[in-house]
Amino acid sequence: MIVYESTLILTTMLSLILPLIFQKLHLVKNIDEEISIPYSGGSVIFLGISVSYCLLYFQREVSLFKFLFYIISLFVIYFIGIFDDLYGHHTAPKEKKRLRSLLKRLLSTGFINYTAILIISSYIFFFFNEEYWIFKGILTTSISILFSLIDNKPGRSIRAYFLFYILAAFSSLRWTRELYNIMVLVLAPYYCFDNWHYSALGKSGSNLIGFGVGFILSEMFSTNLLVISVMSLSVPLFYAVNKRHVLIEAIIKSPFLDYLHRVAAQRQEN
Repeated sequence: MIVYESTLILTTMLSLILPLIFQKLHLVKNIDEEISIPYSGGSVIFLGISVSYCLLYFQREVSLFKFLFYIISLFVIYFIGIFDDLYGHHTAPKEKKRLRSLLKRLLSTGFINYTAILIISSYIFFFFNEEYWIFKGILTTSISILFSLIDNKPGRSIRAYFLFYILAAFSSLRWTRELYNIMVLVLAPYYCFDNWHYSALGKSGSNLIGFGVGFILSEMFSTNLLVISVMSLSVPLFYAVNKRHVLIEAIIKSPFLDYLHRVAAQRQEN
């Protein structure tokens, strides 16, 4: 019980302090000319989970191997996300743009980001002898992509995680139950700060949340290859189809679709 109470207190303190530090270091997400939000959410989530696992290990509730395995995996995902936040954003400072332009010639930050998540998640499922481990790795990566895309409004990614967590509560989760509980305790106090524009998740935060949701779904449908395969391939497509600006751009680029769009608009006006 002391682990969960400590997690709530620690996360609240980190949610208050880290945005101030990120603001001083100019590590911010520019909404417009007047509003800039520190993307400290990923750091809050990672530090909250790490300290909680440390406490669980010292109380001998998790093994040293499992503790190190999860912390190292989460750190790599967090680090890649921070790298994307720093060098993958179009409003990066000038000194960062030089490095960003160099990286574009080699590999995009997004490619590095999701390749790392795919490798880590697939290896975790493989290491724990999970069936269909490669498909579960693809599913986890797809969910991480989805959470990065939907994180354009405050609190949206966190609310989505809470929904998946409620669904998982009615499922038989086997070997990562403590990770789900810790993430809820970390996200609950941070949610207010994210919703108030005091802090932003950034890619590092959305990656970690998407990683957790991917594992929830992989465990909920652990033995159903068809469901896992369909979800892993349909999640990015589903978002693209339902994203309005993507459809509008496709219509504008196609003369025939643009004509049908204008005809339909005229009929609605009449």
